[in-house]
Amino acid sequence: MAPTSCETPSSRAGLITKTRLGQFHAREAQTVPKRKAVIVGLYGIHGSGKTFLLGQLKKTLGDKHFALYEGSEVIAGVAPGGLDAFKKLGEEREMSYRGLAIDKLGKDFVESGRVGLVAGHFMFSFVEGDIGQPVHIRNDSDTFTHIFYLDTPAEFVAER
Repeated sequence: MAPTSCETPSSRAGLITKTRLGQFHAREAQTVPKRKAVIVGLYGIHGSGKTFLLGQLKKTLGDKHFALYEGSEVIAGVAPGGLDAFKKLGEEREMSYRGLAIDKLGKDFVESGRVGLVAGHFMFSFVEGDIGQPVHIRNDSDTFTHIFYLDTPAEFVAER
């Protein structure tokens, strides 16, 4: 292709180089991973001891380097009307607020530089005749760096 009347071959090459470099830098910026905080999901069925363990860890670890949360409290903070109103929403809207809650925590942990621990559920307990309702969403998988599931004996849970 011949240069236009106001372009010389060298100036045209400079434009191409600048354009290509700009595209390269834009692509490079998109592939550089964002700084990710260490965030542990602590899962278990209702009555398995998540809240108890969270309380013990708060006492032991303190809050200088660690931030520990009950997932339901975070959801209550982002859902209009709190947890009671949240529980009355349809499944799609519930998942949306779950996503907002975990995304907020992820951002907070990155900004604070603290290790996060969030107690929550992978799914809710089985109800007679039902197979249970998973509540773990993609945002959880994208945010948590580790997930621990408490393997509490059924007899212990039944006593609670």
